[in-house]
Amino acid sequence: MRKTILFLSCIFAFCISTCNSQLFSEKWVLKEVKKVDDLLDSKIGDDIIVSPDGTFIATVNRKEQKFILYEIDKDVKKGYPLPDSLARGIHYLTWSPDSRYIAVTENYVEFFHEPDIWIFDIETGVIKNHTDDGVDGGLFAADDVTVDWLPTWNQKDGDLYFIRSEKNKIQEKKWTITLCRISPQGQGKPESVVDITEVLPPFSLFQQPKISSNGSYLAIISYAKPDDPINGIWLINLQTSEIKQLLDMQKLKQCIPEWAGDAHSLIPFDLSWAADDKGLIIAMKSQGLQRYIPEQYYYINMATNDVKPLIDFNDIASEKEFYIKEENGHTPAFRIIRAGMLSSTGKTLFTLHFDPLSNAEDAMDNISVMSRQVPPDGTRPAFLGEIEFVGSPARRVERLIVPVSKTGYVCLRQFPYLLKFERE
Repeated sequence: MRKTILFLSCIFAFCISTCNSQLFSEKWVLKEVKKVDDLLDSKIGDDIIVSPDGTFIATVNRKEQKFILYEIDKDVKKGYPLPDSLARGIHYLTWSPDSRYIAVTENYVEFFHEPDIWIFDIETGVIKNHTDDGVDGGLFAADDVTVDWLPTWNQKDGDLYFIRSEKNKIQEKKWTITLCRISPQGQGKPESVVDITEVLPPFSLFQQPKISSNGSYLAIISYAKPDDPINGIWLINLQTSEIKQLLDMQKLKQCIPEWAGDAHSLIPFDLSWAADDKGLIIAMKSQGLQRYIPEQYYYINMATNDVKPLIDFNDIASEKEFYIKEENGHTPAFRIIRAGMLSSTGKTLFTLHFDPLSNAEDAMDNISVMSRQVPPDGTRPAFLGEIEFVGSPARRVERLIVPVSKTGYVCLRQFPYLLKFERE
């Protein structure tokens, strides 16, 4: 097995020429890189995430049908049996802000399983269904099915918010769609926050929404079908129940070059609030494409509604140029952010980069780890290190914006490393 090699200095001309520009407001180093499979002594599942306080790694071992909690500093692993419906597949694990609870649903996106809201209390070891409607199995297994999905925590009030859809009792072909919330202690029934049935269709929402740190706004991605005007980023005011479209797809695609003819296939894939709720970071992903196009990450200024791309592709005139090596030894495609990790301060985005030179399973790609300032101000990204990776990371790494824990630890879905960042 090849060893993971980490270079903690800027040893390439690329790094020297592109990284020593303006000073960052925050300076970071990549302190550790560890293989998660080695830590857990088993192959990780698709979902893996570090608790906000940096104490635990949480994942699911589908083969053993268990929740796995690994205590990082103590090197201790514990397994908790999964209920049958979760053992068939889950959707994203979601830690509560106080690192006590993990919310999860059945995997309705890939397997069309009827989803409920489950909460795992790591102090008691109990996994409980908080919205059990008595339906188990296929999404449309019963006429009176209640579809509960997309859980997200509000760090201001400690409650768990989620989307609920039910068949309209009068118009059977229509579904209601409601934003609800529950207490993780499970006291009482879910409370309706705002009805959004007349604004967004129920099955246009597939990506996890995020609530601002002040608890005032919920941002959510909507995507129904290509060129649908509802596609884009929507904002729900949790105080007034006002719903508005923050950005449509035309604005989000403004920096995609004309030569990228499949740009219409780009969709928003993830979002995260930046420091002090002053902005949103949006990750774009191409769906169903066999070739790379310039997928983009954006910063949205909430005060002005201005959109600024984190990467500039305007100097590339054709798709052919996109794959030609430059003087720094990389192709322009190297600039694409393959995954983002947002610091606990919300002011630094750590990013992964590599050249798409081979898709062979035994190919070796050097993955560069960089940091960039949020909001973007022209400061060039800083090189933090390089990881030698056996396999094709392009097939694994999700275009996500993952929160980095307060201790600097972070894991990415479908990426087999635990990283630790540290302030200088």
